[in-house]
Amino acid sequence: MTRESLPRFDLYGELEVSPFASVGTIESAYRSLVKQHHPDVAAGDESRIKRLNLARDWLTDPELRRRYDQVTDRGRNVPPPGRVPQLC
Repeated sequence: MTRESLPRFDLYGELEVSPFASVGTIESAYRSLVKQHHPDVAAGDESRIKRLNLARDWLTDPELRRRYDQVTDRGRNVPPPGRVPQLC
């Protein structure tokens, strides 16, 4: 198995989703953004589509997402939705 290098941009930011987003939310955001930025529809930046595809690939694969989150410290020190942090 080859080890893919970590993307050099914010995957969650690229898809405009929270680090706690479900796979379904990620897929929905991806489809919506591709419709807006696809070169066949708009005079979009082809590199944006490549970043969207890469972000979707990484964030919908559980192993790649876990690795990305660990390396980038994504989601740490942020309470999951619906949970209030305990104040000392």
